[in-house]
Amino acid sequence: MISFCTPYTQSRRHHLEMTSPENIALCEEYGCEWVRYFWEGEWNWAKGWNKAHSIASGEIQVSLGADIYITREYIEDIIGKFTMDMNSLITASNGGTIVISAENFKKLGGYDETMMGWGFEDIDFIYRAQTLGVTCCLSIGYSFIPHSDHLRFPDGDRKKHQYQNWAIMRYNYDHKIIDWRDK
Repeated sequence: MISFCTPYTQSRRHHLEMTSPENIALCEEYGCEWVRYFWEGEWNWAKGWNKAHSIASGEIQVSLGADIYITREYIEDIIGKFTMDMNSLITASNGGTIVISAENFKKLGGYDETMMGWGFEDIDFIYRAQTLGVTCCLSIGYSFIPHSDHLRFPDGDRKKHQYQNWAIMRYNYDHKIIDWRDK
């Protein structure tokens, strides 16, 4: 079973309300689970993703933004790739989704919760997955709601968090995992 894991905050509730009817219908059609986890307090993507994944029961798990519509193409792409190789990771060039087996998610320890807000937690996760030998590939079979991020970060915290997270990611590669400059 595929579990779509979506953490969200009050500022993204309206996106979830827009995507829910179509996403729920497709999850029912394909026997998937859609875990929605409401996050209160200071937003932290890594902690939100980890919490949503911790309550998911699927052997394939998708980190899915509240602003994303899943499609039949996307679900069938996931099924096809993971039928051939459970040691896969599927992502998108514009972010918003990461698909990985529950087993590999646990081996990686989820997202790095020392990262604040959002930014680079997904890239860090992907690079760490590659160090486990996970095969990474791209998918474009979904659509999303175009939007501005000013509601999430009205005071410019986005860049502050991204700079902090970049430093954490760089430290991970320079001292713990891999030399990111070689990738």
